[in-house]
Amino acid sequence: MDLVTDLLRARASGVAEAQLAAAREAQRRAQFYLDFVEAENSTGFHAPQEAMRVLTQSIDWSRKGQMSLRGRP
Repeated sequence: MDLVTDLLRARASGVAEAQLAAAREAQRRAQFYLDFVEAENSTGFHAPQEAMRVLTQSIDWSRKGQMSLRGRP
């Protein structure tokens, strides 16, 4: 949710569209991984290590999106 909030604030403050596009792409990827764990419906009961790995990827993409809004690669 922090990335979504950051995206809304960045858009309102006039951040360049290219910078917003990179952050939006990162948000889409983060949401995909989160949705995958949720849709799998065991939320890690059968394979908790795999669920944690996938959720970690979601967090990583969220942070990458935040970093792109701050002008860092």
